[in-house]
Amino acid sequence: MKNIQDNNWVGNWQAKNDYLEKVLSNNKNEIIEETKDYYIGLAETAIFIAKRSKTLNNKVICHKRINMNNDDNRILDYKEREYGEYIKYLLFYKEKRIDYLKEYVDKNIKNNLSKELIMARILYPSEYFDLIDNFYKGIDINNDIYKLLNKEKLRSEIVSYINKKRG
Repeated sequence: MKNIQDNNWVGNWQAKNDYLEKVLSNNKNEIIEETKDYYIGLAETAIFIAKRSKTLNNKVICHKRINMNNDDNRILDYKEREYGEYIKYLLFYKEKRIDYLKEYVDKNIKNNLSKELIMARILYPSEYFDLIDNFYKGIDINNDIYKLLNKEKLRSEIVSYINKKRG
């Protein structure tokens, strides 16, 4: 337990957005230039939703990212982090059908707070920002960004589905 850190979504996300806006302002990669405003906008929407959510739930041990397997991948956070990250993992890496994702959402949204927090987690484009980090490590990410863009309709569809649910 002593290695598990607490988390502040809004503060972390705002700091990441500020950093990326500064770093990406001088970017020369065409696909990043074309997509950065969209993904920063998604992040700002996620921040807005997370800010308005009154977080009263107890925190539990969660994965930072579902697709990572190491000891540093644990964090003390809301269970909605786990749910939202799992949905994104299925959406972006496992190519699950939308009906399966909707079924998973139906099982895990218990109230309006969980609805808002799950929606914020799904909207926050950590998968895109991870690619940006890789780009600055010298890795070619163009094909990976195109793959993400091809999944955006599904992200939008699942967020819209969640938004219509009563918590």
